[in-house]
Amino acid sequence: VTATRDHLIYNLKGSRDSIDKGLAILADIKQPESVLLEALHKAAFRGGLSNSLFSEPFMIGKHNPDMCHSFVRGHFTASRTSIVGLGIAHEDLEGSVGEHFNFQGGAAESDGVSKFSPGEIRIEADIPLTYAAVVAEGAGATNVKDMLSLGVLQCMLGLGNHIEMSDSRFSVLGEAAAKTTTNPFYVSGLNISYSDTGLFGAYIVGQPEEMKSLVKAVVTQMKDACKSISENAVEAAKHKLKAKLMMERETLDDNMSAMSLDVANHGKIMDVKELEQAIDGLKAADIKAVAGRVMKAKPAMASLGRLHATPHVDELL
Repeated sequence: VTATRDHLIYNLKGSRDSIDKGLAILADIKQPESVLLEALHKAAFRGGLSNSLFSEPFMIGKHNPDMCHSFVRGHFTASRTSIVGLGIAHEDLEGSVGEHFNFQGGAAESDGVSKFSPGEIRIEADIPLTYAAVVAEGAGATNVKDMLSLGVLQCMLGLGNHIEMSDSRFSVLGEAAAKTTTNPFYVSGLNISYSDTGLFGAYIVGQPEEMKSLVKAVVTQMKDACKSISENAVEAAKHKLKAKLMMERETLDDNMSAMSLDVANHGKIMDVKELEQAIDGLKAADIKAVAGRVMKAKPAMASLGRLHATPHVDELL
């Protein structure tokens, strides 16, 4: 989606025989994935990460300039701001920032430590598909080894439609899901890293009446796959993860985003070659160790849609 002062432009891209379906979706745009992820964070965390990125409905129309200024003063401080430039000398960037920006000094306001506290949130909605995510606590970005180990594990389980026009059936989790249905579905490993914690698990989309068998098959396969990790599977997944890291830095915008996150989380820009070397250094034992920890943990779950056949999280333990 792009916008000008005169127009709002939607760009629909798909295979020729799916345009009708795409236009039907475009006609009634919703973002169930965003709703699900918001619910998942609320179910999984206490503290800052449980807070929504979006305003609560009861606050719509009640925000005022003083509230916005107070938020900026408390959060946009020098101690929590990173400036990243690409194609500019450090001294020039530093001089321009000092001239044009006036960040607040002092310590930033704290949103509290984000503690993983697994629960479940179910949102009933009359939509065509049902969305679910089952996760345990993952690794924070500052724990580079565990973060990369979980990245390898995610690549082993499957990245969904990571290649354009591909099918999520052709993955470890997708193969298990495909045995339960002949209808379209989507399944992917889910791996989200924040500065000091993260989420790891599976993301599943399917027909409402098939979610019980679909979710149980995916979770069972995830547990089984984590118990039987081979060196060959790890080596293949390591290549996929390295390719994923390169693709995340493929364009200037992507590279800037990756560099900004590196500086915020690590205080420096991570060298891609060093990350590749760290990935190459991982062994099957490393992946087994982090997989064992994740699979033994009590999971959190969020689901959205018509949930009459979607299992509760306690049914998956």
